[in-house]
Amino acid sequence: MIHTMIEPMIHRPTHRLWIQEVSGPGKIEILRPDLDWPNILSEIAALPANIKETMFSFNQRLLPTRTRCHQFDPLAEENCQLCHQFPETNEHLVIYCRLRNQVWSWLERIVGRHGCQTPPENFIRGDIGPTKNQRTIFTLVAAYIYATWKERSRNRVPTEVELENLWASILPEI
Repeated sequence: MIHTMIEPMIHRPTHRLWIQEVSGPGKIEILRPDLDWPNILSEIAALPANIKETMFSFNQRLLPTRTRCHQFDPLAEENCQLCHQFPETNEHLVIYCRLRNQVWSWLERIVGRHGCQTPPENFIRGDIGPTKNQRTIFTLVAAYIYATWKERSRNRVPTEVELENLWASILPEI
């Protein structure tokens, strides 16, 4: 019997398809060799499971952003679901979306106050650079990535208070 109805992609096959993309050349480590990957990956390993998975997926470009979904299904909407102006890439999601400007500016101020001098495109991936507050900054960045991704599904931007509370809850665990 031949099925004529197209079955929706379920999670496991979709995940398998997406993970194939990073199993060979083209990994973010190859694309961004300037970052301190051994340290980033060891810091990620120390995070709580849900935040660890999100941070790892973000760094490997595995989060199902609209741009990523559009690569697999050209009919899928590619633009950011908040601002509707630009493709929703990882970087747009966490740095460049104009609706996140306030919380992003807050994050940059806090990270700078704790001694991080690396550019935003580096520290957002966890490459904090030399500072005595490396773990503190890393957990804040991880909390920001996690909260931004989680709240994206609710069509909202996390608040500074929500980020501070999440950050405080993670830091003692590490």
